[in-house]
Amino acid sequence: MAVVFGLLAGGVSVLEHLGHQRRCDDTAETTRISGVAPHVGSLKGGTNIKIFGENLPVDFSMTFSVVRVKFLSATHQYTCDVEETSVSTGQIECYTRAMPAGVYTPQVTLCSSADDCRDIPCLGQDDQDCKFETKTHYTPYIKSVTPTTGYPGTMLTVHGKIITPLFGSEQADNANGRTETIKRCYLDGAGQTCELRDSNGDM
Repeated sequence: MAVVFGLLAGGVSVLEHLGHQRRCDDTAETTRISGVAPHVGSLKGGTNIKIFGENLPVDFSMTFSVVRVKFLSATHQYTCDVEETSVSTGQIECYTRAMPAGVYTPQVTLCSSADDCRDIPCLGQDDQDCKFETKTHYTPYIKSVTPTTGYPGTMLTVHGKIITPLFGSEQADNANGRTETIKRCYLDGAGQTCELRDSNGDM
């Protein structure tokens, strides 16, 4: 049996290159996507999604996205922004963008270069394992703000479907069982943060 040996640009041998390519191909062939959690979320986006799988890549590039996630319906697709620092070989975390009410399935795209990508569908043990549904019931909204005018430092009261009273790092329990927390509050357009306070006026 003849052995072909040669050098590619940069001094890498053909055998080394083929071996690296074979390892990449083997990894791609064994990559699996098996489910998502939670299975319901907001119409307006911002839902933290965990996508479960096997043999997911954890080496990231500064020049292209190694892992991309989209949620697909029968007619549309929507990007889910990957949190790269939360990716492991068995899990991807991403944040949804605004999507109309409906049922979606995730599609993970893995790239070994900017031009070499492959799509990995979600194949769970059960049909529901790979379903994510956006619902009005899970979508917070603001109904009113009082007062409507004021000077800097004015205390505002916000009414609406807030879902959770949790904010900051010291509160861990919620009476309604939800685990979501309020991350920030700011005045849209002005770009100014609004400090959250409880009913006693404490931060």
